[in-house]
Amino acid sequence: MKRYISIIAILLITLLCNSCSVWKAERQYRVKKLQRAEELLTFQPQYADSLGRKSGIVSNMDRYRPIRIVIFNKEPKEIKSYFLAPGQWLRSYLIGGDYEAVAYYENREVSRWEFEVKPDTHSYMGNEVHWYLVYSNGY
Repeated sequence: MKRYISIIAILLITLLCNSCSVWKAERQYRVKKLQRAEELLTFQPQYADSLGRKSGIVSNMDRYRPIRIVIFNKEPKEIKSYFLAPGQWLRSYLIGGDYEAVAYYENREVSRWEFEVKPDTHSYMGNEVHWYLVYSNGY
């Protein structure tokens, strides 16, 4: 009888020790899973360069005319200027704020935009960007 009791006691101790390590491993797994879920919730890609400038796209969707696009800040001071061939687009970076852009064809103003660069992202031509300018003559 003592032999059965000692065998049962050894089995119970072994079972408790193994279940403790299983519970501990399961608890660690759950903690890691929750930490990973929290990281995914707090991670929001910014699509910015190392200086904190937000990415955007400048696009000339006119099929026939080359366009020069100039971006100004609100002072007005010229920030960037692009010469785009028909159908060409470029990725560019700007810091957050309010801007104005003007499109020229043969030194004549053909379009004007006001836009804001902010943390929100948009999908343009399969690219996640914070802002975009598109010139199209409507052909």
